[in-house]
Amino acid sequence: MSTHSYQKDGKTFYRIIFRVNGKQKQRRGYKTKVEAKRAEREHLILTDKETAVTNPRLTLGEYLKKWFDGVEGTRDIGKSQKQRIAQHLEHIISNIGELKVKALDKSDVIQLRNKLQSKLAPRTIKQMEIILKAALADGVDENLLTRNPLQRFKTNAIPFHDKKKIEPFQPNEQTLLLKAAKDYSDNHDPRWFILVYLALHTGMRRGELFALQWQHINLERGFITVEQSMEYSKGEAHGQLKGPKSRAGNRTIYITEKCCDQITKYQLWAKETGLKFRKAVGDNDFVLFKDNFEPLNKSAFRSRWQTILKTSGVNLISPHGDPRRLHDLRHTHASNMIYAGLNIKLLQERMGHSTASITLDVYGHIFKKEGEAQYLDALSKWEAVL
Repeated sequence: MSTHSYQKDGKTFYRIIFRVNGKQKQRRGYKTKVEAKRAEREHLILTDKETAVTNPRLTLGEYLKKWFDGVEGTRDIGKSQKQRIAQHLEHIISNIGELKVKALDKSDVIQLRNKLQSKLAPRTIKQMEIILKAALADGVDENLLTRNPLQRFKTNAIPFHDKKKIEPFQPNEQTLLLKAAKDYSDNHDPRWFILVYLALHTGMRRGELFALQWQHINLERGFITVEQSMEYSKGEAHGQLKGPKSRAGNRTIYITEKCCDQITKYQLWAKETGLKFRKAVGDNDFVLFKDNFEPLNKSAFRSRWQTILKTSGVNLISPHGDPRRLHDLRHTHASNMIYAGLNIKLLQERMGHSTASITLDVYGHIFKKEGEAQYLDALSKWEAVL
């Protein structure tokens, strides 16, 4: 390694020359010889460890653009998710993109957070910070950056009043919904009952249900494997098969014997329907399908869901004023599992959440309510023994 001075715009700067894996490299732009010597020592230590040293001239904007190009080219994510990531990156690049990655500090991100609070929702800011933190972590993993300056950075806290309110259907409402769905299906066909039934009994997302194929259901051993999801881009009715929302989305969901019986009955109907159209329904066919056996469109169930809701007698609007959605059956399933005593780790795996903290963030209030009930029940049993 060596340190050299050079002139630029009438000022003296310093550069260091070093070798990595036999290749000569240099870093420029150091304002003092002391700064250059410090960088030289850092390179020497990290080169011995085969660790990259962050280019001092690399700006955050340049790095994030390269990172996003890699996301587009190598990761199996949908079009709408890429658009969301691009929007978040635009907020970062347009405000602090000129900062050097090496000099980036938590305070820079906090200042950006404060600046955007009047324009963006707390949840949007949090997602932006999560993406920035992940992008820098990728740089360390790929040996492009020395360290992640946001490694221990706590992303934007979401105020309690801003958190999404989970409104599961109550047990009597679940009974009414299933009956209404069964009545509707009896007048049409079983697809619309099995959709409601599976959503309530498995907690699967709509995209996961629409992408479900017969090869993913093992009726003998009683489980469903979630390996893909149907993603619909904005303004497009037809979906594309993609991987699950996250790695944790690849999961096994165990189902009861009663659930297997319902699926078996539906499978028999699907095969009989196929024969009428000279179609042999096989493992690669979709469980839920259009009349031509292609995957369901994005809005295929929308009007039917409203009809089922109305005929069930269940309130169309939740106590907090939000429309009742098919997705609420997923929350209802989680609520049912909590009240049945399923612990948070098993629920996290069943729901396909990346971490237990996400599960707790969404369903923590239900866990707390059930915990209080169990606590009081235990106290009552203890007092009865006295």
